[in-house]
Parts: sequence; structure tokens; C-alpha cells
Amino acid sequence: MTGIACGYDDGMPQRGLFAIALAVTTLRAVGCAATVDVPQSGPVAMYPQPNGGMDALLEGTLTVIEDCVVVTQSDGSIAVPVFPVGDASWDGDEGVLSWRGDEFREGDPISVGGGFSDAALTAAYIPTSCAGTDTFAVSPF
Repeated sequence: MTGIACGYDDGMPQRGLFAIALAVTTLRAVGCAATVDVPQSGPVAMYPQPNGGMDALLEGTLTVIEDCVVVTQSDGSIAVPVFPVGDASWDGDEGVLSWRGDEFREGDPISVGGGFSDAALTAAYIPTSCAGTDTFAVSPF
């Protein structure tokens, strides 16, 4: 007998099982290769790319308070949008947040999907100047 012994016979040739296992392993390796490290400085909060995302909406005005990028909501409350690594960047010279191909400056309206979740942000970088402010995990989708 050739192939890999699986301990049972469900009618699928052993080579077929091996091919499926190899394909799954390869796909996982490719997915992991794109991992980007979480930054440890700057005014934009970021967290590792998640596999899913929440669907609440945070909308308001982009504001920078003491080197912390926040969204000021219509009721005056503020929240720190925490972006998945690789989805957003900050140009400090121009004061521009780039996200999903759009540029936002202080005072611009902004809407992001995601959710208020401390659990989703356990490995996040949050600027020290944002301490004490509610955090909003921005969905990558």
C-alpha cells in the first residue's frame, strides 16, 4: 500500500487526503507570510491584522489631541480608532491619515466600521497620549 495511513477509510484515496493537507498547510503559510509588526511609536494606534471584524460604526471628525489621532463624535465624545497594521499610515509632516486609499486631515469627517473591544486590542500599540480614551478596533473589512 502506498500513501499516508490515516487510520480510516472513507473512500477517498490516501493521496487525495495528502494533497488536501498540503494545500491547507501551504495556504496557512502564505497567510502568515504577510504579517506586519505592530509599530511602537507615532500618533496612530494599530493592532495586528485580525481574521474578522465587528460591524459597529464610529463616525465623526478626525482630531489630533496631544499626538493622538482620535474621532470626535457628534455628541462631543472621543474615541481612538485603532487600525489593523498595514491598513493605515500617518504622514506627520502633512498631518495626513491615509486609510483605504483615502486621506484625512484634522477636521475632516471620517467613518470607520469595527467595535469598542478591549479584548481585540490586547496586542495593540496605543500612543501614551491616548491613555484613558475609549478605543475602537477598526475592522479590516
